[in-house]
Amino acid sequence: MRVSWSPEAMVIGLPSLDQAHREIVLLLSALTTAIEAAEPEAAGIAAAEFEERAGHHFAEEEQLFPFAPRHDVLHHRRAHRRAMKVIGLIKAAVDARDMAAATQVLDRLGPTILTAMLTDDSGLAAELHLG
Repeated sequence: MRVSWSPEAMVIGLPSLDQAHREIVLLLSALTTAIEAAEPEAAGIAAAEFEERAGHHFAEEEQLFPFAPRHDVLHHRRAHRRAMKVIGLIKAAVDARDMAAATQVLDRLGPTILTAMLTDDSGLAAELHLG
């Protein structure tokens, strides 16, 4: 699944998170392009960069949780863990040079990221704005 940055649909109103989301979507797009082109070296680099940036972003987001006491932190953390697990599966497939398997897993990741940005992160942003 190809995901592209759409400010109208993806901006949640917290500039630092919006920038991180934009970077993550751009990295996901680069990873998708490399996998679709069956370029294992480029896909390996893109997968590593994507995994690192997503993990860093999730940690940054989780540092905001104490400032949003009504936010469903447990659910949000689980969403981060699920996303990192899927990213790990993509990276493992790319490392094994199995672009078909990477594509299959990648097709599950796009909706996961979009759902998280449009629900969990939007909820977090709304609560931080209220707090």
